[in-house]
Formats: sequence, structure tokens, C-alpha cells
Amino acid sequence: MPYAHRPLILDADTHMMEHADWLPAFADPDIRPRLVPFAGKDARVRALAADAVARAEARRGDATLRAEAEAEFMSMKFKGWHGLGAFDAAERRRANDLMGFGAYLVFPTEAFNQVIAASDPEVLAGGIRALNRGLADFCAEDRRMGGVGYLRLADGPDSALAQVETISSLGLPYPDAAVVIRYEGPRGGPGMRETHRISEVVAHMNALGSDFILITDGRYSGASNGFIIGYLAPEAAEPGAPLALIENGDEIIVHVSQNRLDLNVPADILAERAARFRPPVVDALPDFPYLARYRRLVGPVDRGAII
Repeated sequence: MPYAHRPLILDADTHMMEHADWLPAFADPDIRPRLVPFAGKDARVRALAADAVARAEARRGDATLRAEAEAEFMSMKFKGWHGLGAFDAAERRRANDLMGFGAYLVFPTEAFNQVIAASDPEVLAGGIRALNRGLADFCAEDRRMGGVGYLRLADGPDSALAQVETISSLGLPYPDAAVVIRYEGPRGGPGMRETHRISEVVAHMNALGSDFILITDGRYSGASNGFIIGYLAPEAAEPGAPLALIENGDEIIVHVSQNRLDLNVPADILAERAARFRPPVVDALPDFPYLARYRRLVGPVDRGAII
């Protein structure tokens, strides 16, 4: 969605078009062979991407072909994989010059589908790391571009903090997003660990132009800052809690004045998730019998988390 702001031309929704070799190039060696194949069973998409790669390689050493590609780009003859700079960072810088863009956000396309198709949590995490590295690399030489980083839904502050710090270290913005940390309530923790550290990182990223909020069934201290929603009830560890049914990419509507959150997911989909939901395996705490008893007997946080 290009739009003008003073002397700048901004684009809040532009994509890069990855090809079959793109994501593996940024993946850890142990993850690379386990990635979901590019484009899955869609032979048409694989053929389009392969043809676009061949065309891009041909015009790298041919000024006439480059000029033709630039003219086709400005006439909007080709978009997607065959557009100028679809997956080539140098060509994308030239496209930015031609269009006069002052700044824009860059989203992944087919590689994102490749990542989220992973059923193995380890491969999903590795794919997200590769995706973020690739976006950062694509945007590194042109500060007009901001690759949009991705996070996994986190079942604890340690995992969430590690992901947010990784996004920050790559210099990627992450607009209009909620970091959801669950299973940190009285029963899920057990107890309620402090989430102050991640609130600091979130506040830092907001200062850099992201728009995070933090949502958790855990707790935070008076030293925390930023938009934080905590002490959620029912906590994720309670049977039937909506917090346990959230999945990556869900829209969460925050009604501040009504003290309420709405998960904007159709009821039939939530019912399907609830039917296949299995609570995460937790440590039985054999060396801490009183803590295990606390987990079993503690009441909800909105009633004081008492036994």
C-alpha cells in the first residue's frame, strides 16, 4: 500500500519472492535437510521461481536485458517472481531508485509458507531463524528497506526473550505485534516468574519503531514499562482457557476500557483446536513435593492464587 508522507513515498506492504535455494542458504546445517520443500506440491510455483532465477542470472551481465527489465518493471508488465528485484537485493535497490521509495517494509512470501508448514517444532524454530536471517541480509545494504521479523508463540519468558533479542540483533522491525507468553501463571509456572526482562527488550524495540505489546498469564513488576497485559485469568494451564488455544498469526483485539481481550478466531476453529489440544508436558517436580502440591491445589490468579 504505497502512500505519501511529506517528501517521502512509503510502502507498508511489499514482498520479496524467495526461490527454492533461498531459505536453506540461511538455515543452520542440522535444520537445512529437514526443511519443508519449497512450494510443497505446487509444480507451477516451482517452475515460475526457477524461470525467474534463470532470467535474473542472464541479465546480470547484459546491460540490454537489464534496461528491458527496468522498463517492464516501470510499466508493471511483470510482478511477483519476474518483477525487478523480486529476490535479488542489488536489483531491489535499483527498483527503489526507480520508484522513488523513501522507506518500506519487506515481508516474505513463499518461504513463510515453507516455514509454517513444518510439523516438527525444532524445524519450525530453525525455519524462523533462517527466515529472519535472510530478510536481514536482503535489507542490509539499503536502509530504506525494513524486513519484518517473525516470532514463534512462546510458552515461557526464556523462549520469548531469546526470540525478541534475536530479532533486535538483526535490526528487523516488528510492527503491530503481540508477544504472548503463557504457562507462567500460578499453576503453569508453577508460581509466577518475573517477566520484567522481556518488557525491557520490548520497550527498546518499540523505541526503534516497532509496535509490540506483551500479553502474559505471568506477572511483571513496577519497574516494567510499555504496553503490558499480565496476570491473565484463566491462565493457560487451566482447562478450557482461551489463552492455551492461541496460535501464531491469530488476531487479538484489546479492549483497554473494558478490561477484556478478544481472540478474533471463528468459534468452529476454536472448537477444533480445543478438541485436539493436549497440555504441554511439565516437570513433575520430584525434588520439590510442596511445589508440585501447590501446582495441583492453587486457585486462579483473579481470586488471589490461594490454596
